[in-house]
Amino acid sequence: EMGSGEASLWNIEFRGEVTATMVYDGKAVFDHFKQIDDRRLMGIMNGKPELVLSRGEHFYFVLERD
Repeated sequence: EMGSGEASLWNIEFRGEVTATMVYDGKAVFDHFKQIDDRRLMGIMNGKPELVLSRGEHFYFVLERD
């Protein structure tokens, strides 16, 4: 649950690169996105450690266009 489901998309620097970043209104969580190719984006969750870390590691994911 990310609050009421509302978020904004911003260009934010993460680890030295500007990323398209989903900023959630209801939580201190940021999803940073980088393009892999024409069909896929790689994402990484960033924010408060208790919200975004799994066994001490950031949560990575891939979004693929149908």
